Amino acid sequence: MKTTKNTRRRGGMLAGAAVALSAAAIASALPASAAAPIHYSFDLKGSSFIKAPNGSTDLTGGVEADLDVTKPADNVTADLTLNPTKGDFSILGILPVTADISFVPQGKTTGTYANSELTTDSKMIVKLSSFNAFGSIPLGGGDTCQTTEPSDIVLKSDGKFIPSKGGTLKTDDFSLSAIDGCGPLTGILNAFTAGSGNTITLNLTAKA
Repeated sequence: MKTTKNTRRRGGMLAGAAVALSAAAIASALPASAAAPIHYSFDLKGSSFIKAPNGSTDLTGGVEADLDVTKPADNVTADLTLNPTKGDFSILGILPVTADISFVPQGKTTGTYANSELTTDSKMIVKLSSFNAFGSIPLGGGDTCQTTEPSDIVLKSDGKFIPSKGGTLKTDDFSLSAIDGCGPLTGILNAFTAGSGNTITLNLTAKA
């Protein structure tokens, strides 16, 4: 009886050792490309032109990106941060309006990096906390003032993009949906914010 139990113990130990050795062998056989995604951090500066009110806004922020070199496409995931900013616009072509703007990402930025070219897709809700005519006369805004649908912002590298250095990204065009929750003048403000023909240019610089 004891001999049988000892034999079973030794058999179990040998089987466990065999499994461990097999796992180690499989791990050592994995190619180097199976490693974790490569992480990159960038500072960004740029600007956005909004067609409806014929105005621009400066953009600053950062990007935390992961590149999965094992995939030929859909190999980029990132967190895009755009800092709150101000925009100088015009209503009816004569009324100068300043808007306080912030951007709320809707999920991760995704994209593809291949052949030194980068394409990314981000979904953003745009919040407009204030509209002021002549810099001081309130027209609307507030905590609930925002686009009703996320903007689909597709950025493509302008020239080569080198992850260890950075590069320039541009949109062809993106749209802003209607805004809501901006006060009694929401309808008027909406007519001069929503629409297509908007553009973004971003310069990304890799952090040291």
